[in-house]
Amino acid sequence: EKSNLQRVSAISIKIPPMPQGPLSVKEFCLQRFSFERGWHAISPTFVVGNTVGWQRFTIPEVDVEEIRLVCLSNQMADFFPNLQKLAVDA
Repeated sequence: EKSNLQRVSAISIKIPPMPQGPLSVKEFCLQRFSFERGWHAISPTFVVGNTVGWQRFTIPEVDVEEIRLVCLSNQMADFFPNLQKLAVDA
């Protein structure tokens, strides 16, 4: 069976700055899938700045077949500080 492993050491993200991007991701983590552990975090919680252009986030190198970006809060969250953040199993 063919392996689809890819080595990941960074992710870059570009969001529209406020006020154009109120639903753009602000805090996120990266997760990978394994049959032993299911989806689990492979990064700390990153914070995306409200700036124009690409932003790069690095992680220790990891070989993955499946990876996902999990949005924990959006840029609008600053305007509603009493709302709870999404809890994600690490």
